[in-house]
Amino acid sequence: MSLSTNGRREAVLVGRSDECARLDRLLVETKAGRRRRLLLLAAAEPTGDLALLSRSADELGIEIEAMAPAVGDGMLELGARVAFRA
Repeated sequence: MSLSTNGRREAVLVGRSDECARLDRLLVETKAGRRRRLLLLAAAEPTGDLALLSRSADELGIEIEAMAPAVGDGMLELGARVAFRA
């Protein structure tokens, strides 16, 4: 909603890409969202290179520490390489 020049509220249509971008920002801004984004990065990185994952996360503004709950839950192992556990 926005205010028009006469002070009345008007609905503003937002394009699909704008809406997706806004939802994506909200997802990243949450702790769970950062963790999910980091897990997706880890899954997309085929060699399990922790240094590369860390740099990629840094580029997205996500601290690698966001992965700690996944490690604590036994979902991931972190060493020189990142490994998903079954």
